[in-house]
Amino acid sequence: MTRYQYKWKIIIPKKGKLFSHISAWGNDPHNDPSTPEELRVNTEPHHHHHVPGDWRQRQDNYDVHTLDAAFQFVERYIESGIEYKP
Repeated sequence: MTRYQYKWKIIIPKKGKLFSHISAWGNDPHNDPSTPEELRVNTEPHHHHHVPGDWRQRQDNYDVHTLDAAFQFVERYIESGIEYKP
């Protein structure tokens, strides 16, 4: 596998990607010179879209590079019922 994208979202019919987004991880590159500084991360190309409802925000992603790691991240919130708040 060369590229990955794992998404955690709530399905709300007709609300679109913005309102369904909870968290996501990927390794699609954003290192083009024209990429705004606020979207650059130290772990490029690995990044984490960490803010629910705001797909644009990104942060470093050192740990979640596999589907298993993504499941491990969301598991604690799903099993406990604790709301994810970055």
